[in-house]
Amino acid sequence: DDLVLVVNLNGELHATQGICSHEYFELDKGFLTGDSITCALHLSRFRLEDGEPLDPPAELPLAVYPVSDEARRTQRGSSTPRPSCSARFNIAEANTTSASPTPR
Repeated sequence: DDLVLVVNLNGELHATQGICSHEYFELDKGFLTGDSITCALHLSRFRLEDGEPLDPPAELPLAVYPVSDEARRTQRGSSTPRPSCSARFNIAEANTTSASPTPR
């Protein structure tokens, strides 16, 4: 299954492939640093906005997916403040949750 990582970064949702481009490892096991996600396996870091690798050993960018307007409205319409967080789901579920499976 293709996994998608969805990150709430200061109220803005970002969706990228959920597996590191360097070696198969789930990015939801990594950690957020500023506007990037770091893979916990070899510490490759990727910019959430465009998936570009910022630190080796990764050389290939992550696929980036558009987040639907409905998901943004749901997020912004929430009365409870939400901290930055990450979640993952199968790409097959993307049409019913917050990301489209079409890379931008």
